Amino acid sequence: MGRSFHLLLAVSILHLPTPAQDDPKVKEALYRLSREASQFWQTAPGFIGRETITQRVLTSKRKRHQAEDEPRIDKRKAAFKTQQIVSWYSLGALRASPEALREFRRIYEIDGKRIEREANAKSTFIAEVAASEDEPRQKLLAEFEREVLPGAATDFGQLLLLFSKNKLDKYSFQLTGESRVGADVALVMDFKQVAGNQALRIQDGGKKLTEKLQGQILAREGDYLPLRIALNSTREHKKNLIRDEATVEYAVISGALLPASLTYRRFLNGDLVVESTYRYMSWEPLKK
Repeated sequence: MGRSFHLLLAVSILHLPTPAQDDPKVKEALYRLSREASQFWQTAPGFIGRETITQRVLTSKRKRHQAEDEPRIDKRKAAFKTQQIVSWYSLGALRASPEALREFRRIYEIDGKRIEREANAKSTFIAEVAASEDEPRQKLLAEFEREVLPGAATDFGQLLLLFSKNKLDKYSFQLTGESRVGADVALVMDFKQVAGNQALRIQDGGKKLTEKLQGQILAREGDYLPLRIALNSTREHKKNLIRDEATVEYAVISGALLPASLTYRRFLNGDLVVESTYRYMSWEPLKK
């Protein structure tokens, strides 16, 4: 049905030194961050949960001869198209690339209309993600791609993996203040990518655009548990300014740090054109 924006965590093997982080709080926060990233890679695939995606996409009739990837929108004819998708959700890997976590979903409801019994969807999904071959998981990826509206954000839930121990030297970090995530007081660290040939590829309309990473990490004051990761990137495309923003919040569920919510927005020349919100509930151990 629509194309999605895939954010793939592809960090080069180049290791260049960056200035040491002298602030003791930053050191402690980065130690906890990298430790949680390592544990996430090991534990997150062992859980299954419900995901609800609510999409709003600004659409207008394409002008004659306008290319598929042309971002211009005629505001006079534009309107937001909405959709809600409910799925069983899990993180896992394809056998062909076991080091890279992907998001897998089995949709059972669209806009309030049940397309499969929830219990059946759950049991089938568990078998698909546990299959010894990649074909069932590849099919899940393709089915989701067909159903979502243009502008869906995928493979964001595992953003934490950007900050594993062997990748920290690719960023600069700076403590910039305090904020709140729910009831928790959190330290705010700004980060920027300073090394590596590529860290983020945005697949948009068939084109792969390489972007340097920057954003914020919010870590709970006291124990430095990472609670939120926010990314943003801005670029020009055919005289248009495009800004992408994504915020992922994490929560501890059954002793594991897992995605709790995601908000993704795209702005075109300052105007909101895509907004997708993701909510995760009912996490439970994946019983294969």
